Amino acid sequence: MRFNVIYGDWMSKGKKQVTILLDGELVKELERLRDETGLPLSKIIELKLKGYEIVKREDREKKLS
Repeated sequence: MRFNVIYGDWMSKGKKQVTILLDGELVKELERLRDETGLPLSKIIELKLKGYEIVKREDREKKLS
């Protein structure tokens, strides 16, 4: 699946658009995250490109303890 993503940060002069090719299994995982969080796929991909991990709050609290 090809997907266009627009990303950037506060220091960049503008947003950049990239086209990425996603594996079918990764698409299923991203769609699951979309359904659970309500975030659009482009935002989920942007966060992952920036190095963030999207986890449930309960899972995060278990990891910290």
